[in-house]
Amino acid sequence: MMFLALTLTSFHHRVIDNSMKNFKAFFRWVYAVMLRLAGEQVPSEVSKMSQKDLAFVAEFLQENLTQETPSPGRPKRFNLEKVGQYLNKKDEDLPFPQDLSKIPWETFMQSSTYLKGSELLFPHHQKKSLYQVFNITKTAVDRALEGPAAVIGRSFNCLGSLPLYSMVKREDSQHKRLSVLPMSQFSGGEPRHVFTLVIPDQDTLSRILVIRHPTQLHSELLVMEGAWLKVGGQLGEQETKRCSSHKILDVSYYDEGTLALLLQEGEGECCPVLALLPLMALDDCGFAVLDVLHTFPLAATVAAIGDRVGLCMYDVAHQITQYRYLENADPGVMAVGGERKVGAVLYGHQRRLRLFDMNAEEEGDSDEDISDNDMQDLNETR
Repeated sequence: MMFLALTLTSFHHRVIDNSMKNFKAFFRWVYAVMLRLAGEQVPSEVSKMSQKDLAFVAEFLQENLTQETPSPGRPKRFNLEKVGQYLNKKDEDLPFPQDLSKIPWETFMQSSTYLKGSELLFPHHQKKSLYQVFNITKTAVDRALEGPAAVIGRSFNCLGSLPLYSMVKREDSQHKRLSVLPMSQFSGGEPRHVFTLVIPDQDTLSRILVIRHPTQLHSELLVMEGAWLKVGGQLGEQETKRCSSHKILDVSYYDEGTLALLLQEGEGECCPVLALLPLMALDDCGFAVLDVLHTFPLAATVAAIGDRVGLCMYDVAHQITQYRYLENADPGVMAVGGERKVGAVLYGHQRRLRLFDMNAEEEGDSDEDISDNDMQDLNETR
């Protein structure tokens, strides 16, 4: 598959390169002819044309200014140029297929007794466009995975399920998309568990529901446990409280032993905070068992189930030892990477992205703003 993609990319690049050479040679030749017809002097750099340049001009004229023999009931039209033919969605052969005889890999395969005609190699469709090859490849991959998927699927069985939340599609024009709650799922801890963290209350953003279950099952009974987390006003070893509590905007896996939280002060300056929470802090949450065997109504949500079970609420503010305030920021969502020690916060209006070095102490040397204008300037320089 990778070789097929590289081969098609190489073909397309070669076609574009040759077309550009023909295009430039043709218009330089036309420019020289126009100057001669106007009685003006032709610059030496324009009038000099090698035999190779003349071949480019001849190839351009042959490819673009030669009319096809029209089919019955079909109007006359010019040949499809070499680049555009690869984007054709219709089931038609390429009018200008590539010559494969000079490609080293193709020569090697044709000369090999074992590779020539081998069913282990994906066939190259020389006369097909990129769209057609994509559809052929997708069909072949789907057919190859049907059998394994069916066999693997029969080996799985559902031990229990728990509804996280229900989504209601609004008909008004301002809410065409279904809203998805912020959540994160990962495995970690000792003994190892699968953790699912959900922020269910989008109105207050005051708590996180933590659900966990062991990765190693000693019986067919799946035990899910849950607990509530909140973040109070005093983070880590702060001497004074800046606020009474923090809103929890987003949560994400950071590394093997750490979670990342995107917070916002509940009152006062309402400054956003990017904080790291040790995963060991979840061990003290006092998890309670959730009944996953009970059949819940479709309208039920995991928040309502958690409230009904009476899960404990645990304040993890004092467990947060690494955090930074995001001055003059309007945070929306975040993405973090513990291996590279980097974090990114996308603003609520989705027009600015702020990058952070999570290990840096001085904010002036550790963050960078990328706005939509910066991205446009970057693309233009490329």
